Amino acid sequence: MGRISYLLDSNILSEPARLMPDDKVLQQLAKHDGDYATASMVWHELVYGCELLAASKRKNNCSLI
Repeated sequence: MGRISYLLDSNILSEPARLMPDDKVLQQLAKHDGDYATASMVWHELVYGCELLAASKRKNNCSLI
């Protein structure tokens, strides 16, 4: 594992699950793959948010998180 340069929040980490994700965000995530991390609290926030969603395409996209 390389040096972690970025600490990401839920708004960035949830972008791939959006119905129309921002291409620039996705490009940056791909560009810096492996150079970022998140806090455990953020991870739990994302999982909890996915569990609250009604059955939908968006909830299905939560598997990307």
